[in-house]
Amino acid sequence: MVTANGVKSDFSQPLTLTVKPLTPTVTAESSLPVPEGGNVSITCRTASEKLMTAIAAFTFYDPSDVIVAANVSNKTFTLTSMTLARAGNYKCKVIYDRVSSDVSTTPLLVTVKPAQPTAQTTAVLPVEEGQSLTLSCQTSSTMPAGGVVAYSWRQPGGSVIAGAVSATYTLSDVNFAKAGGYQCQVSYNALPSDYSAVLTVTVKPATPSLSGLSAGQASSSLSLTCSSPLWTSLSW
Repeated sequence: MVTANGVKSDFSQPLTLTVKPLTPTVTAESSLPVPEGGNVSITCRTASEKLMTAIAAFTFYDPSDVIVAANVSNKTFTLTSMTLARAGNYKCKVIYDRVSSDVSTTPLLVTVKPAQPTAQTTAVLPVEEGQSLTLSCQTSSTMPAGGVVAYSWRQPGGSVIAGAVSATYTLSDVNFAKAGGYQCQVSYNALPSDYSAVLTVTVKPATPSLSGLSAGQASSSLSLTCSSPLWTSLSW
């Protein structure tokens, strides 16, 4: 209202003062990285919450800024069946009394590790000593193009096997010292999976050879010799 020479004007049209919530942050409710195929819950928080007297709404964005949940009443949203391709920065915003905050400026980096692989072999066990045996590391994870995939092998409780860095590992000239459990691990962009369950490699003695008299020789007695490399006991 304006007053001039004692005369008052009409009141102006009302001006509505709006206040937007403070820029929120996004946090994870479980430990990261999450295994591929697993779920992770993320929460959108703002310091304005303590001043809000009505229910707010929340919108969540994926790493490509695509909305994955719009105007939901729960500030916690669960990302289900995560894949390596869906890893990245997640953001959110808060809507209160129809006024929206800015989108969070500090996104949450959601990391995803490959699913636990399986160590296996197509060979029939036990393998005969002196033979070779190939183990393979199989994973259900789909590795996005352009990422770095790596493998490692170990015997349970032991250190990583030097030089075993591919999806297959070959045991050459197998002997009893190489029997035991083997596990593998796959990594994508330096994020390792859990180790596989143990694959137990068993070894049996090489087929023995039997020797005695040469053909054409005659004798009242006959001595037979059963021999096998690295044998520990023999039976007839």
